[in-house]
Amino acid sequence: MVDRRTHAVVLDAVRCIRVFPASRFSYQSHPSDIPEDILVRVIRRYPTLERITFGPPKNWGGSGEFGAKEVPYLKSLISYLESNPENHPLSSVKKIECREITQDMFGGFDKAQAKELNNRFLSAIGHNGLENIRVKAYHIGSILTGTEIQPVLTNSPNLRTFVFDGFQSDQTVSLSFASQPQLSKVKLLNWKGPASTIESLRHCEELEELVIDYRAYSSDEIKAILFGEHPWNLKRLELKGIAPRNDAELDALTKKLPNLECLGINLQSISDDGMELLGRNCPNLKTLQFSNKDLTDSGLDRLTQHLPHLEIISFDVAYNITEDGIAAIARNCKNLRFIRVVHYKKIEKAGIDALVENCPDLRVVGFSHGGPVSLEGIHYMAEQMPNLHYVELYSMRDVPEEQIQGFYQKFPQVRKIPYTSSVKKLHNLTI
Repeated sequence: MVDRRTHAVVLDAVRCIRVFPASRFSYQSHPSDIPEDILVRVIRRYPTLERITFGPPKNWGGSGEFGAKEVPYLKSLISYLESNPENHPLSSVKKIECREITQDMFGGFDKAQAKELNNRFLSAIGHNGLENIRVKAYHIGSILTGTEIQPVLTNSPNLRTFVFDGFQSDQTVSLSFASQPQLSKVKLLNWKGPASTIESLRHCEELEELVIDYRAYSSDEIKAILFGEHPWNLKRLELKGIAPRNDAELDALTKKLPNLECLGINLQSISDDGMELLGRNCPNLKTLQFSNKDLTDSGLDRLTQHLPHLEIISFDVAYNITEDGIAAIARNCKNLRFIRVVHYKKIEKAGIDALVENCPDLRVVGFSHGGPVSLEGIHYMAEQMPNLHYVELYSMRDVPEEQIQGFYQKFPQVRKIPYTSSVKKLHNLTI
């Protein structure tokens, strides 16, 4: 149901609503007859809400920030939440996603006001029942720092998931998780902040998933913490902008991760010996996404010999990889459901045949931006593997485009892989 007067999309009248700025709802001017307490009325109307998004839907486009037009409505909501601390109006809400309240350069909305409202808003929405919070900053005009965000952590003692997305912000965001031992998932996306933030994660005894997309120039202090002596009980780790510089650093990191099941990391400076160390240190890996320009077929074999549970492997900048490396993966990882290789050398039919012979559960295959691939082998794979859902064949040297399109026409049940770099989304393709 779409209510254009309240500017709320009610996805489920019992469990979920999405409230977003009127300026993003239509091209018309903001109606003047909507009461300032409209958000309060919406929340009162649905007392059993489980999820609220303050901001536009994810596919709406634009940064979706709040500005001067929305201030009266947010102020009314904030005052309502602040006036009921003992009987919190959002006590049933388990997940909240919110955008930054930003200064409006054209509406006379100043920075000091915006910082105060962000602080009050993020403080007011925190409560005992909140389990999942996602905060997104407003690109280069962001004013969000840890000072505004920290209250929602402090006021939500049962929080399990925390996500901060800095978008294109140039602000340094300093946070402390020292009082959040129950956190199980932390994502710091497009983040620039001090090493003390990562240091504080050591207090999160139940932390299982950690994703860091680091956007500052130097990550040495953060690497010293991640690669140090402190053990991490992680099952999922994704690092961008933070990478081991040699085999010794990779060994130091992975030795602390014996229970790791999912890893996404840049391994550009790692030798074949280091790849074997990765396999030995993390034998429970089910998902592995990496890049390594020096990797050889032998290195792939040495790595995957220690990964019998591997189901998803995606790697790029693999200029030396041929059908021998693909065959090694197939022999060693018989539970494989997903394989994608970008920037490889060549893949002859023997590598494709090995996948058909050894990996009956294979659902997704991708080869792109590399040398020639045996289309005969790809045709044979599509004929022999009824569970094959996606095949990516793109920009392959010496393979005419019309032959690639001919494959998709012959096998219409096979679809192209939608572009994504998220390990989680890659996993979802295989379900």
